[in-house]
Amino acid sequence: MRRAWITHLEALAVVRQCQLAGVSRATTYAQRHPRPVAAEDLLLLRLLDEEYTVDRFTGAAKWSCC
Repeated sequence: MRRAWITHLEALAVVRQCQLAGVSRATTYAQRHPRPVAAEDLLLLRLLDEEYTVDRFTGAAKWSCC
C-alpha cells in the first residue's frame, strides 16, 4: 500500500519519498514497468546481430594496432 505513494515524477527525490513512507527503494524500483522498445531500436539490434552472425571479426583488423 505504501509503495503506491512513491512517484518518480515528483519534485521530492525517490530516496526521500521512500524514507518518509518507510519503503525500500529496491522494492519501489522493482515495481516499475519496463519501457517499450522503439521499432527503430529493434531494427538496429537485429541488423547488428545479423552482421555479427555473418562474421564476428569484421572490423577487428581495422582496430588492431600490430
